[in-house]
Amino acid sequence: MKLIMKGEIYEIIADSSGLLFSYFDGYDEDGNLTASFKMISRDNTEPTVIHKDIYKLSKYGANYTKILKHCPNYILAKGVLLSDGKAFIVNSDGTAILFDGEGEIMWTGTLKYKNRVPDDIALTPEGLWGTFSDFDAVVRFNATSMREELRIGKKGQILNTPKGIFAEQGALYVASHDSKKVIRIDLPGYKTTELYTFSEPVYSYVKVQNKEYVLLESGLYEI
Repeated sequence: MKLIMKGEIYEIIADSSGLLFSYFDGYDEDGNLTASFKMISRDNTEPTVIHKDIYKLSKYGANYTKILKHCPNYILAKGVLLSDGKAFIVNSDGTAILFDGEGEIMWTGTLKYKNRVPDDIALTPEGLWGTFSDFDAVVRFNATSMREELRIGKKGQILNTPKGIFAEQGALYVASHDSKKVIRIDLPGYKTTELYTFSEPVYSYVKVQNKEYVLLESGLYEI
C-alpha cells in the first residue's frame, strides 16, 4: 500500500475528478477543531490543498450554498447526489432532507434504524443503504418512504462495527471497523466476500476509476 497522508482524516469522497478528503488541521484561537481539505486528481498523484468550497461542491452539488443552510455541520453530515441535480442529506441527529435540482426542499423526515443514525449512506438502484455500527448491520431503506426494507448482518458476525459504505457496479463495499476488513456485498444476491484485511481498524473504502483508497486508523492509503 502507498501512504497518502497520516493523521486524523474525517471523510473521503470519490467523484469524477478524483479523491477529496477533509482532515484535522489543528485548533483555532478559541480552541475549536479546524479542518482543511485536499484532493488527488486524475493528473496529480500527490494530494494538493483545495478550498473548502470545492469540497462542498463535490459532496453536495452545485446548490451547496442553499443546501448547507439546513446542515449544521457539512463535514459530519452524510450526503448523496441524485439525478437532475437533486441531493439527499442526513444530518448527525438523523434529520433527512431531499433537495430538488434548484436546491429547494422537496421532503424532510428522519432516517434512523432502531433509533440510531447511520454511520454512512450510499445509493444504489435497489434503494438507500446505511451502515449501523451498533448492530453490525447494513440496512436498505425504501428510497421513497425511507422505511427499512432489508437488513444484512447480525450482531457479532461478518459486518463487525461497519463504518463507511461505497456503492459501485452492482456491489456495496463496507468498511468493517473492528474486524479490520473491507467486505464486498454483491447485489442483488447479497453474497458477502472479504475483499481486504488490514492490521488496523478500517473507516472507509472508495474507488476512483482504477484506483482504490482506504481510510485506516493511522491515515489514508492507496491500495
